[in-house]
Amino acid sequence: MAFLDRFHPTKVRTEELDHIVANISAVLNTKQGFGSMVRQLGIGEYHGRPGSSDAIATLRDEIETEITKFEPRLTDVEVNLLGRTTDLQMAFDVLGKVDGRPCHLRIFFHTNFGNFIVEKVSR
Repeated sequence: MAFLDRFHPTKVRTEELDHIVANISAVLNTKQGFGSMVRQLGIGEYHGRPGSSDAIATLRDEIETEITKFEPRLTDVEVNLLGRTTDLQMAFDVLGKVDGRPCHLRIFFHTNFGNFIVEKVSR
């Protein structure tokens, strides 16, 4: 029965979303200029604005740009800042479409360690 399960739309969509989440996590946790031969891959421009008022806006823009460039399965990408969590993370909502269907992800950026956590948001 496992072979036939591969063709079930919900299972395929869940597996594809897992792959998309893993890819976005890898892209965002890559430091620009260090993790790939593709020098543009990764986050890094916001580092040039530490403590400035537009650092978070720059980070939001970078997240949206990286997802749009390096995760083509997710289209119509929109990244919105939710705010700071109690454990020093910035939370972002990511809205988009996968195969024309709505997709909702949440990204947490740890401000002290500089790492990203990407999660699916169930509807």
